[in-house]
Amino acid sequence: MIQVIIGPMFSGKTTELLRRLQRANIAGKKVILVRPKIDTRETITHDEVKTLGSIPQLFISDLSEFDINSYDYIGIDEGQFFSNLALHVNKWANMEKHIIVAGLDSTSELTPFEEILQLIPYAEEVTKLNAVCTKCGSDFGAYTKFVGEQKKDKILVGGKGLYEARCRKCWNLP
Repeated sequence: MIQVIIGPMFSGKTTELLRRLQRANIAGKKVILVRPKIDTRETITHDEVKTLGSIPQLFISDLSEFDINSYDYIGIDEGQFFSNLALHVNKWANMEKHIIVAGLDSTSELTPFEEILQLIPYAEEVTKLNAVCTKCGSDFGAYTKFVGEQKKDKILVGGKGLYEARCRKCWNLP
């Protein structure tokens, strides 16, 4: 089974991923959280959730580096940063593994993250979360806006101070 959790930054994707993994862990399933090496932030979630209890974490650059055989549930955080995401996840689901992927659906310029979007047709469940708009307080902060001084690379891992959640109006969509 494949579950995908998408949305902008600060929408609670990682928190929801951890909640689902904790439930599987309580049910006696063997679980692991896989995170990309590119994400070097110390806290796991933007709301400062740090504890995973007995859930192990693995930091890797490529999903092909990971041996899934010991696990029933595989949580993948920041899925947009893994190449060939759909290929690996679909293969694992066909091996009767339960995979939960959390990731951004678009960049701060609203360019779709292809790795996430290519996974959606294979997913049994897709959850789109919204954040609270940091400008007006709307519950429909569906977009991430870069508010830092200068973005040199397409991918700049960061959190508050560099990015904000915005609604359609406050993002100034055309």
